Amino acid sequence: MIGNIPTNLFYHSKNTNSYEKHLQNNQLQPNSPTAQQPNSPTAQQPKLNLLLKYCNSRFGLLCLLFTFFHQQALSAQSFSATDQVILTVENGFNSGEGARGFAFIPNSTIFITEIGLRTPDISTPFEFVIWERGTSTKVHQQTITISTVGVYEYFPVTAPITLTSGVEYISTFYAPNGTGYYYGDNNSQINANLTYQEVVFCNNCNTSTMPISTIQNAHYGVADFMFQLTPPASSNTDVPTLSEWGLIILALLLMTLGTLYLVQPKFRGGIFEQER
Repeated sequence: MIGNIPTNLFYHSKNTNSYEKHLQNNQLQPNSPTAQQPNSPTAQQPKLNLLLKYCNSRFGLLCLLFTFFHQQALSAQSFSATDQVILTVENGFNSGEGARGFAFIPNSTIFITEIGLRTPDISTPFEFVIWERGTSTKVHQQTITISTVGVYEYFPVTAPITLTSGVEYISTFYAPNGTGYYYGDNNSQINANLTYQEVVFCNNCNTSTMPISTIQNAHYGVADFMFQLTPPASSNTDVPTLSEWGLIILALLLMTLGTLYLVQPKFRGGIFEQER
């Protein structure tokens, strides 16, 4: 990630504003029809990247540090598999046990931290199961009990569940003895980090059977889960390694230098150069 930061963060032109120079190099003027205006809707998305790319090099290393930790924070963000899709049509299992879920493919390796369900039925425990579809292998199984109707409730897993990029999986729940109800409708909403495949279900089946019947462009369940794009940090309190201490000390040093530059205009140092 650090390798992608442009090298021009480390120098500063004293005579030309970096943003204007960028426009000149691309033969665009700030007010030309093809130049994105700072407050236009199309300019909002790349605003952070533009700021980081053309940041004044007096704070170049600080910008680099900010970018690194900003990207780390984004990668540690949690996502809902279905973006918490809301369905309103209620369905019920006719008789015997049954399973409802959906098949998907991770676009990159993901790490599941919680499993969850939104259901109109709170009268019975459910079994939440994740299958690897191609091998019919059970990746995870956990009993959950929902306490509130119509609300997504999530339950932590004992250890992060790693799902591999490009491999097809099934997220499903099983209701015992035909007593469960669920939401189902023609809505295939899914998080952008996953690729939706289809609804997968079975009737008169239990957790020893992977569902194989399918419905296209819908959700029945909904057997949701929360995931991250990087391995979650350990919950144990560990002593920082030497490299981690080095990053901490570097961050404090750069913050100190930046503060000195702001409060003392005549401050000189190896990193900063006063603009004339």
